[in-house]
Amino acid sequence: MSSILVVNGHPYENLAVANREIMEQFRKQFQKAEFSDLGVEYPDYKIDVKSEQEKLKNADVIIIQTPLFWYSVSSLIKRWFEEVFAYGWAYGSNGYALEGKKVIIGFTAGQPTENYLGEAVSGIKKDEITKPAELIFKYCKMDYLGCVLTGGMAHNGMPDDDRTYEIRCASVKHVEEIASLIKEDHTK
Repeated sequence: MSSILVVNGHPYENLAVANREIMEQFRKQFQKAEFSDLGVEYPDYKIDVKSEQEKLKNADVIIIQTPLFWYSVSSLIKRWFEEVFAYGWAYGSNGYALEGKKVIIGFTAGQPTENYLGEAVSGIKKDEITKPAELIFKYCKMDYLGCVLTGGMAHNGMPDDDRTYEIRCASVKHVEEIASLIKEDHTK
């Protein structure tokens, strides 16, 4: 298996029931992966660029996990892109450090998944949401393997209720879908 880096971009970890479940599933699925938990490591948004670049450099596969905020990545992931994917390192005349690296983006959303498919009840389709990230990856010459968007992940925070069980099941499926994107790529 390739070296995997999971970048968790939820800025409100204490409120993130679904995100915690997904990260737990990532840790079970990818036991040898490295994890960059941006919300815990950089609650002040002061990102250690060199450290994050080193993690990226050592990874073959990068999984970016983020909640869907205002039809985009979280502000923490946006900041991470802006600072870590720097000119002269990730792109530009001095090199493409991320060239050829595999990348997958995982989104969680409060609205049901089907609201982002087909006619897009939410007003925006999944491929429209992922387009900015896809363009970043393409610009940095990365190999984009796809996106997994799992909706219906809103939770009131009450422990051990039916919603917690539903979110746990959806989290397992979310991570399995991401793992299948990696496996599909390895079989090509």
